[in-house]
Amino acid sequence: MLCLIGLGTIGKMLVPMARGFGMSVTAFRRDISKDGDIDGVEKIYPTEDRYVALRQADYIILVLPLNEETFHIIDEKAFSSMKSNAFLINMSRGDHIDRVALEKALADKSIAGFDTDVFGKSQPTLMILCSETNVFSLHLIQVVSHMQQFPEERERFTRIFRGL
Repeated sequence: MLCLIGLGTIGKMLVPMARGFGMSVTAFRRDISKDGDIDGVEKIYPTEDRYVALRQADYIILVLPLNEETFHIIDEKAFSSMKSNAFLINMSRGDHIDRVALEKALADKSIAGFDTDVFGKSQPTLMILCSETNVFSLHLIQVVSHMQQFPEERERFTRIFRGL
């Protein structure tokens, strides 16, 4: 089961992709009445019920804007709500995730893995700290380039995928 955190444009685009892989999809968002039912999403939880949604998910993808309400929305309580075989994927902003809680969850193997292409202003030393705590040696983290930060790389990848 996939749990989307955020159902804006990107979140809605991920729904049919996940369904194409046979995944059931749930989500949580601040305003559950916005847009009504979304085709392919089994249940939309209000943010205050996020721990219930996280408890059921095998994959969790963050695709929401960063603001005061969403800063560290994935905290120690969120990690403790996740299954030990869950993968967390951050496609939005690094500061959605409490770095200390993430390191602890990875070191304790409370989650199966973490993929990201973003780091927050409050976590510029995440890679150094993870190295010092041997989190990278656990092979639980995948870090890729955030294409929005490198427009020339985004353009190069676009040309490659189009066969130009």
